[in-house]
Formats: sequence, structure tokens, C-alpha cells
Amino acid sequence: MAETENITAIRDSAAAFVSAEVWPNIDELDQPEPIPKSIYKKLAEFGFLGCTVPEEYGGSGLSMREYLVVLEELSKGHSAMMLAVTMTSGPISNAILLGGSESQKDILKRMCAGDIKIAFGLSEPEAGSDAQSMRCTAERVDGGWKLNGIKQWITWGAEAEYVLVMAVTDREKRAKGGITAFLVPADTPGFKVASVDVSIGNDLLAELHFNDCVVSDDTIIGGVGNGFKVAMSSLDEGRLGVAAGCIGAAQHALNLSVEYAKNRQTFGKPLASRQAIQWMIADSAVELASCRALYEQCIQKVESEGRATTLSSMVKLTASEMVGRVADRAMQIHGASGMVRSTGIERIYRETRHYRVGEGTSEVQRMIIARELLS
Repeated sequence: MAETENITAIRDSAAAFVSAEVWPNIDELDQPEPIPKSIYKKLAEFGFLGCTVPEEYGGSGLSMREYLVVLEELSKGHSAMMLAVTMTSGPISNAILLGGSESQKDILKRMCAGDIKIAFGLSEPEAGSDAQSMRCTAERVDGGWKLNGIKQWITWGAEAEYVLVMAVTDREKRAKGGITAFLVPADTPGFKVASVDVSIGNDLLAELHFNDCVVSDDTIIGGVGNGFKVAMSSLDEGRLGVAAGCIGAAQHALNLSVEYAKNRQTFGKPLASRQAIQWMIADSAVELASCRALYEQCIQKVESEGRATTLSSMVKLTASEMVGRVADRAMQIHGASGMVRSTGIERIYRETRHYRVGEGTSEVQRMIIARELLS
């Protein structure tokens, strides 16, 4: 599908951000530290925080397709940029827009302005892909609700001013009306950042503890018992977002591989003259093009029908495994040069590994696809 002028302008804007803000600071960004505040604020100035949030609530009001273009371009720079955009334009903002109060929507405005961060507290030690098995509970008490439990692998968990926490409020119903979403201020007594770990891509993942953490009814989003629906409200878009990041990173890795193969000399000839190298480049280009076709098909289905559950699982699975193979070939083409940080291939290799886990593992995507075909 040919791009509209508006899509091209958005793509150019995101590419300009990468050139101006990411590449000059790539070494600083590729550290296990929060995004520098100056760069985070620049994301807001470019309109990339809260991309899909309506302008009246501080966002840019972009369509899903426009949002995905931003993710694709930013992923060619550094995954931290894409992560910041998805954290402010995905399940968190959707939850507040769909079920939040006006005061909670004011918090959303501050997030879109780059003034605060909100973490998403869903995963637990024994409830990652199986979110219905969560053990974090919220019990009705005088003055509100008392939260007890642990959340694990929480992006921005140690630096966010608020955490959108999913907790069981009815043990019998659970996902069928027994999970509630709470927007918990980080300074609430009983809330504690227990530890922070560093992922393979240098993301900071926190373990959060809630010990008799009492919050008011005003913190609830979407009503009591609607938390699972809130958490799953943007599943298709989330998987498409992962695919966008994979496609952008794969394209960047392929571009670097082509350039290196043309310029690198071995035994008196360009590396590009070697059939083994040509085949690796060809295989990566074919896989990337095939993935783009499935990706476009899924976007069109979501745009026309609102949902594409099976297709979004297919494209998430395809894209996340495709980028792993493309990154691996790029590493092989670059040889020893690919294993050092100065070329950027080593970073792509690290950053893209987590795509096979986030937004549902490859195994979970296969379960969803098979369940649909066999039902």
C-alpha cells in the first residue's frame, strides 16, 4: 500500500528524531539507566509520548497505522525510544481513556507531556503469560482497598510516579469479573520497590511489593471486576506494535549488512562477492518482505473490523522470530566486527531477543493460533 503524505511526514519526523537525539547519545542510551530526562522530554516535544491519545488529553491523536510508523522508525535507533512510546500509547493510556475519571485523565496529560511515568503492573512470579493465575489481591476495607502481593519484571517500576496494578478482587471469578485495575501512586504507604534487575537489552525491570497497601476507590479504573478486560483491551495493537519494532530493527540490520558487505574486503574482493554472504542477505530480505505483507494484512483487518486476534498472534510470532534470524545473519556477516558495540550489530542482537517473550511468548502465540484453527 502506497504511503499517504501524512504517513510519510510522520515517518520523516521519527527518522529526524533518531538522527538528532538518538545517534548522538547512543552510548548513553545503551546503559542500564533510565532514559535521560532531556531526551524523554524531546520525545514529548516531537509528539511521540501518547501518540494515540486524543489531543484533548495531551496526546497527538494519531491513528493506529500512524502510531505503528513511529514505532518502526524509532526502533531503527534504540529500543528504549520505542519502549517509551508503547508505554505511553498502549494498555496504560487505553485503560485511562476507557475507564478513567477526569482526575485520572489529568494524570494522563502529565504523562503525555513527559512530566511523569506510569508503569504497568500485570506480571507476577507465577503469572506471566498466564495472567489469570495472578495472586496479588485487593481486599475491601474501610476507606478503600488493601493490596497485597508481588509484581515482577515491571518496566519503569522503579522510576514511575504511578503503577497501574491488576489485582484479584474476587478469587472465584478471577478473569471473569474478579480482577480490578488500580492506578496506585508510588508514594502510597505499603508500596515498595523490592529490587531492580537488568534485562538482556539493558531495560530496568523492577519487582514491586504491596504490603497492606491501602488505596481509595478513586484509584480504580474501569470499575470493580473489569481489570482483566482493561488489561486485554489493546492486545491486537500491542502485538502489532511488537511487529513494528521487529520490522524496523530488521530493516536497520539488513541495511547495515548490505553496506558492510559492499565495503569490507576479503582476499582482495568485496565481501558482497561471496555467494554465502549474498544468500544470507537474500534470505533476510525475503523474510522481511514476507513479514511486512502479513503485517499489512493484519493492520487492514484491525482497521476494518476492530479485532484480528489470530492474525495479530501470527504477525507477532512471525516478526519476533524473523528479526532474530536477521540479526543473527547480520552478526555473522559482520564477523568479529559485529560482536563489538561500535558497529551497532551487537546491540540489535541483544535488543531484539526480548521480542519473542514480550506481549506473549512465541509458544503462547502458537497456542492461540492452533486453538483458533482447531476450534
